[in-house]
This record gives sequence, structure tokens and C-alpha cells, in this order.
Amino acid sequence: RGPTPEAAAQLSQQKGELRQHEAHSHFLHVLRDPWFVGNEKLQLVTVETRPNRTKVPGIKNVGFNQTWQGFMTKLELMSQWLDEQKDDEALVIFVDGEDTLFGGCSQEQFMRDYQDIVNRSGGAEVVTGAERGCYEIPRPWYCEGVPKVPEWAVRDWTRAAGGREIGGSHLDRDGQMRFVNSGFIMGPVGKLRQVFQTSLEDMQNWRHEGRLRGDQYYVARYILGHGESAVPDYGSSLVTCGYSLDPLKLFKLLPGGGLYNEVTEKQQCFFHANGPSFKESLGIIRWQQGGEIPREVG
Repeated sequence: RGPTPEAAAQLSQQKGELRQHEAHSHFLHVLRDPWFVGNEKLQLVTVETRPNRTKVPGIKNVGFNQTWQGFMTKLELMSQWLDEQKDDEALVIFVDGEDTLFGGCSQEQFMRDYQDIVNRSGGAEVVTGAERGCYEIPRPWYCEGVPKVPEWAVRDWTRAAGGREIGGSHLDRDGQMRFVNSGFIMGPVGKLRQVFQTSLEDMQNWRHEGRLRGDQYYVARYILGHGESAVPDYGSSLVTCGYSLDPLKLFKLLPGGGLYNEVTEKQQCFFHANGPSFKESLGIIRWQQGGEIPREVG
């Protein structure tokens, strides 16, 4: 008699994780056993239903063996996973799997910068990505109604400008990381549960607005409507969104696969190569995976 469906699914996942480990054995040092692997108090999680698409080894993939049915799948699977978590105070970092890189920052730097954002924002414990392009911003804010970047988070992003832009995502007039990006969302389990569940319910009721949009639209509505508990990472301390930036101007490549951010002037934690910046980051991705240094460097 064969294994139960539950046992078969567990065995399949174990085999998949083993293949992933073997495939990552040639990665540069920074991607081998990073601090979030096996860390139950600070978990890194994604929803990626396609095999071998994640760029960060050791990430917990709740999309494994699942079927992608549009952006609602991301909210559904994350909501289900968060419901299963017992410790509401444990921190979780959600990232988009295919186009997010790890730059090698230490856990100490990451937590110090996270706490700094919480303190500067009056205690908001949910932090999302922030990008320069206005995309999927709901009413009543649209583009110009979104809060300005606070003075302490202003950066000179012109130092890394030159990346491709797209017509439907116009830059902030001051060139700052002003707009919510849902490819990175972190915070305590209990508060993330509210973010994902409320955004999912909002998305499920899309007909009252006439058309279904991407998950970022609904997450942004939650974040902008709950400024007392949620805030974008305006200064790109935890994650830098690459839209409109040139990754080869943005980063200095460090020995062992690390990325030094020339604008924030510190080692990168996470880099979300969203939009056209994903293609422009392929050289860095291949290098981190043990390939040649991008020709454009040096």
C-alpha cells in the first residue's frame, strides 16, 4: 500500500528542497546559509509556484506544489500560511521570489534598520517596499495624494539613474522612493495576517470597482489607510526597488557575492529587481550564482 497523499506531498517537498540545495552549492559565499535559514523568529517567505525560480537559497516557499491562478494566489496562500503560525510576535519577511536578490547584509544591520524605521514612523511595525514609480495606487490617493517621503529618508537616486521606465509607472517628481511596492512586506505575524487577509478580502470584492487589479493595488490601499501601523521603506534601508535604476551603477560587487549600495552607502539587504530592472540585473544574478562578473563592471 502506498503513502498517504499528505506523506507523498511531504516527500515531494523534501526532494524539491534537496534538489534546490544541490543546485545552489556553487553559489557565492553570501548565498550559502544566510541568517534567515532556519530562523523561526525571523522567517523569509515567498509564494512561487514555478520550480527553480527563486533567487535566494533557503527561502520558505509556500507556493511549492501549488497552482498559480493570478495575483490573488499570492494573497490566498500567504493568508493561509499566516493563519497556521502560532507566534503572533515572530517576524516574517515576505518577498517576491523570482526577482528578489539578497545582498549579504548582517542580521544585526537588518534588525537595526528595521527598528529605526519603526521608531521614526511612530511605532508602525509593518514595513513594505517603496519604489520611485507610481504604479497600482488606488483612490483616493492616486499618485499626487500619496504622502511625501520624510526628510530623513531622502536619497540622491540620480547617482544610480538610467534604468528603463515604462509608460504606466511615472516617477515621483522628486525622484524619491515614494510609492508602496508589495514585493516586500515584513512585520509581526499577527499584523501581517491583518494586511494579507484584508487585502485578500478587498481583492475578492473587486467587482464594485469594475475590474480586477494586481495585488499591489489592494496592499497599497491597506498600507496607505493604516499609516499608524504600516509604512513604506522610504529610505531603502531594508529593500531597494530597482525600477528606473541602473543596477550596475547602484551596486559595487563585493567579494563572495555581496552587494554594496552606492546610494545608501551600506551593504544591501534585499534588492527587488522589479519591472525592467529584472532584465538589467541578470548579470548580477548570474554572478551571484557562480558565473562571470558582468562585463559592464569595471
